Amino acid sequence: MVRSADGEISRKVHGLTIYPSSHYVTPRDRLVRSVDQIRDELAERLQQLKGAGKLLEAQRLEQRTRFDLE
Repeated sequence: MVRSADGEISRKVHGLTIYPSSHYVTPRDRLVRSVDQIRDELAERLQQLKGAGKLLEAQRLEQRTRFDLE
């Protein structure tokens, strides 16, 4: 629906296509490499945190990072 400034419906629209402002898309191979690198860095950081006895911080970091990767 298209509304005027006073809120009155002027017409109904049955379909609408919205295009992105840019055509930038990360190539799949680069995305896969990035995800692998994040997983490697996560493993290193988790080892550091657990070694320092910061188990809660390690658990929270792992949860948030894995959620973001999904």
